[in-house]
Amino acid sequence: MTRDGTTVRGRTRGWKGALAAMGLALAACGDPVGLIEGPNLTVVVTQNVAFVTLNAPQTAVMEALYEGTVDVAFDGCIRMESSLGGQTVVWPMGYTLEESGESWAVLDETGAQLGLLGESFTFGGGIVTDVTEALGFSSQDQTILRQECPGRYWIVGEVP
Repeated sequence: MTRDGTTVRGRTRGWKGALAAMGLALAACGDPVGLIEGPNLTVVVTQNVAFVTLNAPQTAVMEALYEGTVDVAFDGCIRMESSLGGQTVVWPMGYTLEESGESWAVLDETGAQLGLLGESFTFGGGIVTDVTEALGFSSQDQTILRQECPGRYWIVGEVP
């Protein structure tokens, strides 16, 4: 349970969470049922899909290249598959998730579609085994990610 009235996995607590969810509903195509904000990241839960984005522009990015499938895992988190298993994708600031027919489209900050969940994506970035303060994540951010989408993370860098 959060102390500040935010939303957690579809249950709104307090007026701040309700206002945030209403504002998001007006801005996005799916009907968000949850919004969890930390100082440096946001998790939007729409129809049991958790979409994680950064709240600030990145000052440095990792440069590994990922080419492969990105999809919704059993726990609702958007994950990519690699030889190391599945990693939750942490998208850059301004990226959004929008319903697209029977699937979900990931859009960049300009509104251009990067791909559909369940299909192939290509983007840069890198895997981290945990989110830490050294990577720019506050203790609140760490708690949110570890609770909502535990495991490893791919921090998206540049998209070709």
